[in-house]
Amino acid sequence: MSAPSSIESPGRASPKTIGDRIQHYRHIRNLTREETAARAGISRTTLLRLERGLPAHESTIRKVAKALQVYPPHLFLPDEEWNRPYQVHRADDNPWYPTAKLKERPGQIEPDIQSADERNRLGHLGYFGAFVRPITIVLRDADLGVGVAEFYANYHKLMRHPGLEFLYITHGEVVVTIGEEEVLLKQGEAITFWGEVPHNYRPAHPVARGEAPPTCLMVVLEGATRTEM
Repeated sequence: MSAPSSIESPGRASPKTIGDRIQHYRHIRNLTREETAARAGISRTTLLRLERGLPAHESTIRKVAKALQVYPPHLFLPDEEWNRPYQVHRADDNPWYPTAKLKERPGQIEPDIQSADERNRLGHLGYFGAFVRPITIVLRDADLGVGVAEFYANYHKLMRHPGLEFLYITHGEVVVTIGEEEVLLKQGEAITFWGEVPHNYRPAHPVARGEAPPTCLMVVLEGATRTEM
C-alpha cells in the first residue's frame, strides 16, 4: 500500500489549508467529527489527521468532501481562487453528459455528445432519455448545484437527492413527476420542490429527429433542509 503523498503541487492548496477547509465546512454543516467520519466511511482518527493538515490520499479527501456535500476540487483550490467572490462559466468549461440510459448502444466508437446533432441522434434512437450539462460552482461556501438539461424520452426510474430543486423551462414543454403527481411545465414556467421526494422528468411530446428538445435550467440548493410542520 502506498503512503499518502506529502508533495505540494504548484497551484494546489497545501495539506494544512485542505484540513482547515474541511474543518470549516464541517462546522458550517454542524457536524461532529464522528458524524462526518461515518458519512465518509473513514475512521475518526483519519479525519482528525486530515483536519490537522497531515498528508492523506486524495481518494480519502474526496470521500470527506462528498460527506460534507462539497465539490471535491474546491478543497484543492489555491487561496486566491477559493477567496474570489465570483466565478465565470465559459462555454467550453462544462461538458455534456448522457443520463437516463435506456438501452445499450452497439459499436465501440464513443459518440461526440458535445455536438447537439449527435445528442439529438442518440436521443431520437432511444439510447438516452436525457443529457445534462452540470455547471460546477466552486465559490467559497456555495451550496448550489447548477446544470442545463435536454430531454428526449421518458425515463421511468425515479430519483432522490438532498436539498431544494428549482427547474426553469427554457424551451419546449416538460412533464415533471413528483411523488404520485405529474406537473406540465411550458416554456417560461418553473417549479420548486424538495429533492428528497421521488421525481423524474420527460418531454411532454415525442421529440422528432432534428427537432430541438425540451430544455431546462436546473438549480439545486444542496444545503437546504426540509422542516416538517
